[in-house]
Amino acid sequence: MKAKNINFKDIIEGKRLTFLVGAGCSVDAPSCIPAGREMMNKIIKYTCQQSEIDKLLEIEQLRFEQLVEIIRDRLDPGLKIIDYYGLCDKPNIQHFFLAEMLKKGHFVMTTNFDFLIEYALIQSGVPEGDIVPVITKKDFMTYNCPQVLFNDNKKAVYKIHGSTKNIITNKGTRDSLVATIQAFGLGKEGESIFQIEPFKRPMFENISRNRTLVMIGYSGNDDFDIIPTLKLLKDVENIIWIDYITNDGGIEQIYEIDDKTSKNTEKANKATRILEGIYSMKNAKNIYYIKCNTSRLLKDLLKINPLLNPNEFSLDPIEWLASNVKSANKFQKYIIPYKIYNSFDMHSDSMRCLKSLLSLAEEYGELSWKSTALNDIGEIYKAQGKYTESLKLLKEAFKIDEQLNSRSGKATRLNNIGRIYEVQGDYIKAIKYYKESLKIDEEIKNLSGKATDLNNIGFIYKKQGNYAKALDYYNEALKISENIGNLSKKAIFLNNI
Repeated sequence: MKAKNINFKDIIEGKRLTFLVGAGCSVDAPSCIPAGREMMNKIIKYTCQQSEIDKLLEIEQLRFEQLVEIIRDRLDPGLKIIDYYGLCDKPNIQHFFLAEMLKKGHFVMTTNFDFLIEYALIQSGVPEGDIVPVITKKDFMTYNCPQVLFNDNKKAVYKIHGSTKNIITNKGTRDSLVATIQAFGLGKEGESIFQIEPFKRPMFENISRNRTLVMIGYSGNDDFDIIPTLKLLKDVENIIWIDYITNDGGIEQIYEIDDKTSKNTEKANKATRILEGIYSMKNAKNIYYIKCNTSRLLKDLLKINPLLNPNEFSLDPIEWLASNVKSANKFQKYIIPYKIYNSFDMHSDSMRCLKSLLSLAEEYGELSWKSTALNDIGEIYKAQGKYTESLKLLKEAFKIDEQLNSRSGKATRLNNIGRIYEVQGDYIKAIKYYKESLKIDEEIKNLSGKATDLNNIGFIYKKQGNYAKALDYYNEALKISENIGNLSKKAIFLNNI
């Protein structure tokens, strides 16, 4: 990586630009929306047991979408948490810059959940009828060519991670958001598991071809969703990553990624490591890394002086959560930390939470929570290779589910018991339990569970060398995952096929 004696204006002069906008864009006043890590800390403090908070806050690899998925599954099925971002209607200088870029024929796509680019367009005098937020599958299929839209005097804002609603038409689009959160799954550090839906691919091709991509609002900690996006951008002329620093002395530091960058990868920050990976793909002619105060840089380029709201957005997330998202009960306050720890194989921390949960469940006579705790402790034992202990607990949990007549619980336990026999090589018993689980999931119309059962049965047939039968089950599981929009499972099933 070598320093360049040029400025940002020189690099973009006369270029056709496409902006990829992250959460950092909405941090500066008057927007003042908490960045991802800050918001995550607030969510953890609101939903988790006090004794676990400090330990949870130390998990640097935890991603916002991972946390939101866990909270969704246990506390917030409607993803009300995301509504917080839509409450701010105070765009900052970066949003107004992007609005001006759109007016000049440049393109903008964002992974943000707020509406601040749209508000900046409106406050810049663009008629609402000329603003096109692209959010849903239908939107992406209809408006996959931003140049066609601009030729029709339309300014498109491509919201590639979805949105709770389209603020121009006032139509709810929450399903797009649910699909996005589901697509992330629970990836570990270094995994790029976010799957771009096929219907978005034509847009990615059209928005980047022969253009300079400018990335703002990303720290590099979001690499697990940025990398798959960047890989889709073909025939890009240049890539520019603007990394925010508070005090840049009024001038940006510009570096070009080159062959020497890879030799210093271990010492590099996440942003430059990502750019080095993109450089090795040879998708762009030039790749630049810029350190500067983003708002200062973009303000200097603006030829207008937008009227910023003098009042900052100051709604405290915890206060808002307390009024809009139900608080976690005594059991949920342990299961949520467990889910977080477990996603990073932090077994001792997971076990601590589950034993506390089990103790509480026994104290209050909550059999459903006792079954959950026994099941999850059994799963940890399985991961540790303690199969006898695991089977004992899973079968105890199954008996409780029978007592409660919990068919979904029984299906889960049967599936987990089947996995124990599978890893022990007892395929006859494994397939017996998997098929019992499948029967229940079919009866209760649990499509996600059915897909998992089918995949597991297919895996057994594959192990037994019955490839034709394995493919039948894999393909049926794949079809279900496609129908319900579970992209993370779809990726797993495709890999198995």
